Amino acid sequence: MHLTCPNCETKIPSENINIQQMAAVCPACDTVFQFDLSNRKLHHRKIKPPERLTVHETDDQMDLAFRTNRQLFKNEAFLTGAIMSGVLTFVSLILAGEWLAGDITPLIPILFGVVTLCLYYWLATIVFDRTRIIVNEEEIQISHPPLTSLFMQKDRIKLAGVRQVAFEETPASVKEGYDTPQYRVWAELVDGRRKAIVNNVVDDYALFITQSLTTWLEADPDTSRLADHQPADEDLSDTEASSQQAHRG
Repeated sequence: MHLTCPNCETKIPSENINIQQMAAVCPACDTVFQFDLSNRKLHHRKIKPPERLTVHETDDQMDLAFRTNRQLFKNEAFLTGAIMSGVLTFVSLILAGEWLAGDITPLIPILFGVVTLCLYYWLATIVFDRTRIIVNEEEIQISHPPLTSLFMQKDRIKLAGVRQVAFEETPASVKEGYDTPQYRVWAELVDGRRKAIVNNVVDDYALFITQSLTTWLEADPDTSRLADHQPADEDLSDTEASSQQAHRG
């Protein structure tokens, strides 16, 4: 990361940069300052992909893939779900035994069994799913194979009208003060709307994804994708003419 002190323009060494706090301290004049990576020209500094994030790039497509959840033992939702699935499995077996003994209707163990299977499926998506981001000349595609993609379509963001790609720490991470801050990456459209690309990734993943997509967008020779969303001069003239006629009326 290449930062310079805003006070004395000294180059800031990496050990003086805190990417989690988005702050740095100058070794020459001791100035402490904030910086915003989402607004910097990320493509000017090529960084290596994080460990376990794979990149496959051709002339007309770039494919990024990584594990959606890397530290399951720190995932409270996963741990809670694992405990609940064990409890429900035990209860389902007891109810199945009572049904076989003729003590209860089969509807109750079947209901518990279905809920248990759904919970196991959800846990499997956390363990095995990967996040895959594909960008080509027309759109950004986001999917979560192999399990979630069986029932959900890919999220698609048309490149037409995308102003920039940026990232920031998630509100939950800021509020709770996570030991490992979580970030979200989004595409900002020319009309100001944000389209989510990926949520709850660590800083090096968010930075690399943002840089890669930004580089792809700025290398796109078709600048008309932004112009198409700007009102044409003749359209503005027609609007003004109509307004003047309305006032005359």
